[in-house]
Amino acid sequence: RSLAAAIKSLVSEGSEVVATSLTCYAVYEAITGAKCQPVFADVNLNTLHYDGRTLEKVLKTHKNVKAIIIQNNLGIPCDIESIEKVAKEHNLIIIEDLAHCAGVRYKDGREAGTIGAAAALSFGKGKSIDTICGGALVMRSDVKMPSAPLTVIRGGIILDKFFDDKFSA
Repeated sequence: RSLAAAIKSLVSEGSEVVATSLTCYAVYEAITGAKCQPVFADVNLNTLHYDGRTLEKVLKTHKNVKAIIIQNNLGIPCDIESIEKVAKEHNLIIIEDLAHCAGVRYKDGREAGTIGAAAALSFGKGKSIDTICGGALVMRSDVKMPSAPLTVIRGGIILDKFFDDKFSA
């Protein structure tokens, strides 16, 4: 649910969010759960990621894209330089999904999770940080948390007002 919280925090409802076509249902569920529209970018078969060129193709046909989700599948870092360049040119929000790449470094030495406005971690079985379940959302300090409450589920209990103004510091 941390990825959905990141999307809901940063992207307005009805916007399009780009994700890699090589992903699991949880990414689709996070995008639609935040009331946004998923747009899937084809991956390069050599890298298993989309890159700046593929992202440009998507943006030609989808005019309401507001954010992109970066996944470093199988712990293999994506071409962050080309993706960042396109994101800056089109004023897109970068959200990093660290479900399978905690601890990964990009070619330029930066760590995964330090690039985007937010980074979502998943602690489920088979993830980089393997526990029973759970996750975490890390947001840059210059990113304003929403004043509208988000829905957070903890232990099966829905905590609707968890991200109320009283929690932002």
